[in-house]
Amino acid sequence: LSELVLTPLIRAADLSGSLKKHVLAPRCLSQTDMNLKFQGTFYFLAERYTDTTKVFFLALFYSTLLPGGLIMCALILSVYYFVDKYCITRIWKPAPLVGTELTKFSRK
Repeated sequence: LSELVLTPLIRAADLSGSLKKHVLAPRCLSQTDMNLKFQGTFYFLAERYTDTTKVFFLALFYSTLLPGGLIMCALILSVYYFVDKYCITRIWKPAPLVGTELTKFSRK
């Protein structure tokens, strides 16, 4: 039940980002320091994949004992989807643009 309510609520609240934007940023002495406070929260995409696969595989593992767990899994994953969509568009820092240069560099 905490995967359904607590984890997405903490992620969407973004307490550290709100602290930076509303408390620390107005107290900065220069504009460049203030701009750094408004960049957004860094996120790990691997952590998001890990959380999603954890819920999915636990639901599949226990599906013979608790078939209603699959419905709960679908509900949790849909909440994850909408919370991540909100966080990606509004809260988190934009992902760095990675083009073909990285693959060309790694093959040399």
